[in-house]
Amino acid sequence: MRKDLQETLWKYAEKYRVAEFLEDDPIQIPHRFSKKEDIEISAFFSAIMAWGQRKSIIKSGNELLNRMDNAPFEFVLNFEKSDERVFQGFVHRTLNSEDIIFILYRFQSLYKQGKSIESVFGLNSNHDTLISSTISSNYTDKNTISKEKLLSLESETGIHSKFIKAGNSSQSSDSSNTYYGKSDSQIFYREHRVKNAISNFYDWMFEFGETRTKKHISDPRKKSACKRINMYLRWMVREDDGLDFGIWKSIQPSELMMPLDVHVLRMTEKLEIASNIKGNWDGCEKLTGIFREIHPSDPTLFDFALFGLGVDYRRQLV
Repeated sequence: MRKDLQETLWKYAEKYRVAEFLEDDPIQIPHRFSKKEDIEISAFFSAIMAWGQRKSIIKSGNELLNRMDNAPFEFVLNFEKSDERVFQGFVHRTLNSEDIIFILYRFQSLYKQGKSIESVFGLNSNHDTLISSTISSNYTDKNTISKEKLLSLESETGIHSKFIKAGNSSQSSDSSNTYYGKSDSQIFYREHRVKNAISNFYDWMFEFGETRTKKHISDPRKKSACKRINMYLRWMVREDDGLDFGIWKSIQPSELMMPLDVHVLRMTEKLEIASNIKGNWDGCEKLTGIFREIHPSDPTLFDFALFGLGVDYRRQLV
């Protein structure tokens, strides 16, 4: 990426990563709370309603919390059949009371087991452990793994070898094969942990079968960019900088994926950050990879930059 473009992205990331950002953004809703459970519940509903005009999203989010007596965690714990009428008539675009009630009961089942929403994303799940052990078991006594073997692991783990950082590889002296150290192969493993986590959450949410709520929660296995879930994860995981919360520790900021929507795609194209990025999970991976090259520890920082550049661009059109 051009140096001047990198400088512009850094500039806008810092410009819009300020408290004033809260005034017009749905993230203001969970900022009303200090308890972890209240934050993650209110943030989840705010995130899944995040399409359309931001004023409308904020209005609907506040209305929903008012119906929960502005105490979402307590409301979830004590939610019962007679409380369902509280949500009668609630609608945000295609999200309605049936969806809200379904999600509340699912969250209640979690909290009554002493778990949290964070735990359901399952980064310590059996699948995650299997991937880690499969990769580790294939290293040589020199703590390296061949490119050929790494490619063959794709079918076993679902991890795409194209995300290997080839620049960190070395050529073996006894063959033309390329070998990767553990830290290098873990790069492409890391970039798929969040993908697996989102799918784990999806599977848990709908483990009892079909429901209309499925259309409101995305799954990367269906090629969705999962914009709203990735935004939710950004809120929960990125360090507490006055905007994001940093209350989840099982996921690292470096592992987050860009929340990808039409506005982000438009600015990506206009700024010539990349070409032919599609609004699907592959596009999400591609754009996140570009930003990870600039800022490996916190690639979604540039979500603020693209938002800010989009705001300024629209102002110029007025």
